[in-house]
Amino acid sequence: MASATHGPFIAASQIAGNILDWGNPISQHSTTTTTTTTSKNSKNSKDSEEEENEIKFVIADRHKHYDMIHTMMTQMFSFQEPITRSVGATPEDVTDFFHDLCGASLNSPYSVLAFIGDKCVGMTLNYINTNVKKNSDESSSPGLKFKSDFVEEITNGPYNNLRANRVCAFIEEVERNYAYFIPKCKKLFKLDVIFVHPNYSGRGIGTKLTEKSIQVARENNCDYLMSVASAKGSAHIFNKVGFTCVREVPFLSFHENGQQVFQDLHDGNTSGKLMILKLGSSISSTNSSFENIS
Repeated sequence: MASATHGPFIAASQIAGNILDWGNPISQHSTTTTTTTTSKNSKNSKDSEEEENEIKFVIADRHKHYDMIHTMMTQMFSFQEPITRSVGATPEDVTDFFHDLCGASLNSPYSVLAFIGDKCVGMTLNYINTNVKKNSDESSSPGLKFKSDFVEEITNGPYNNLRANRVCAFIEEVERNYAYFIPKCKKLFKLDVIFVHPNYSGRGIGTKLTEKSIQVARENNCDYLMSVASAKGSAHIFNKVGFTCVREVPFLSFHENGQQVFQDLHDGNTSGKLMILKLGSSISSTNSSFENIS
């Protein structure tokens, strides 16, 4: 359920951004009327701005960061992610779904946060799967096989909310029989979510977060890295760093009771893509280390 869209933002998400606590406000340096003091303050302001604009990457800590991450997910990501926004999901609709995503990722030290100053401006939620099993009934490539309707999966989904179940069922369909595409994989690194705060888009943070996740995957001797790109932005980032799309599910083919579930996505995306990176492939590197942030 990776998303890194940078398109227009609806009013609801702007409101959500205003009510979130993204850390202490960036300090503002006042100017004075004297030439000497103004010059000194200008230099201090420039130094402070450069320091605050430096991106720091940290490994997410469940105890320190869980509440912050879940709030980011429900209040911001839910409006920015094309498929949750397409079905009209509210924060209340997806809170349990996002608790499950956060719980699966933050139980282990593999997720990455991006900070500018003390503001969290982006994240990837990651985990490692050591139980990769190929479906024995899949004798040929599953890439072209689609169901005609998903009403049963949606109705009987894991949540007491149809909007959450629609999103969940789509992601599961994109990932269906994923093991076919990763032969002899003993350790799979899953990049479950990528998100960049819209106020900080266009700075390459999504790419750097992805590269950091790849670094963590390699340090933990994973064989492959996998993600579902449900937005144009995340698909672009994954392509740029060397991922391959191995399965694609068009939104036109995903129906509930004969009706197309996802329509008029705000980023213009037309499909969900299962994207794989075989580790050992060359990627660009930020050459920056992780830092500790309380």
